[in-house]
Amino acid sequence: MSSDVEIESIRAGVRERGWVLLRGQPDLDAFAKLCRRLFSGALVHGGRREQTGADASVQSVDPGEHAIGPHCEYAYTPLRPDLVAFHCRRPADSGGETTLVDGVALHAALRASTRAAFEARRVAYDNEIPTIGWQRMFGPIAPTELDARLHALAAAMRALPGCRESLMHRLRGEGPLWYRYTAPALIAGARGVGLADSACGFPDRPDRSRPGKQTWVRFDDGEPIAADIRHEVMREQGEALAIAHRWRAGDTIIADNWSMLHGRRAFTGTRVIDAAFGRAAWLHPRDRVIF
Repeated sequence: MSSDVEIESIRAGVRERGWVLLRGQPDLDAFAKLCRRLFSGALVHGGRREQTGADASVQSVDPGEHAIGPHCEYAYTPLRPDLVAFHCRRPADSGGETTLVDGVALHAALRASTRAAFEARRVAYDNEIPTIGWQRMFGPIAPTELDARLHALAAAMRALPGCRESLMHRLRGEGPLWYRYTAPALIAGARGVGLADSACGFPDRPDRSRPGKQTWVRFDDGEPIAADIRHEVMREQGEALAIAHRWRAGDTIIADNWSMLHGRRAFTGTRVIDAAFGRAAWLHPRDRVIF
């Protein structure tokens, strides 16, 4: 298990640079123990993830071999983790690099008009989650308890000084959950203001042609995020600023989920990456409610 000195060194690296790379983490059990030391509490992803560790806090990454654009984990929800951690047991035969984009550098590189668009308005995420999805996110609780928790969370947002988050939801019996989470895409942190969000990676309307979880996003005044803004963030600047980490077995990445975006390059062959997400009070923004 990592010593207190090693844990503090990791925290210092995350504070200063946004992420750290650790080589030679011996196995999945060591990765899980490291995350327990770093996290004040673990968060379980409600998506299509398999449990790979001894408990649900260590999961597989998003399935498939396709590329995934830069995003912050769960930025479209009020359950956003402070830290994300990834551990490689087997790199892909070809491709499969994890990409890391510094949100502070991204914000600085954007056109003045794009920065102004995100400064003037928050982004509103609409989410529809089937029953099995919200039960994975929140645990096997009764719908009445989930309803009460979400009402309490919305009240906490209204009560927290300086908080610009808001939440509304609808839950009918055992059916799917709909909620709209609204928050700024710009995050002020110790390293500066960053565009650290997932706003440009989701469509502006739901795709009813496919079943399962749906997420769509617009500005909080209802205006879609323009295609040229999406292209600038995701392609023009996001790709230009991306650091592509080529995995080796035993590598671990720990990243600040409030200032760093991450993604994935397409790959071939078998790629085994474990993921864990957690809370870290020393990193959490003061104007965001802790769920």
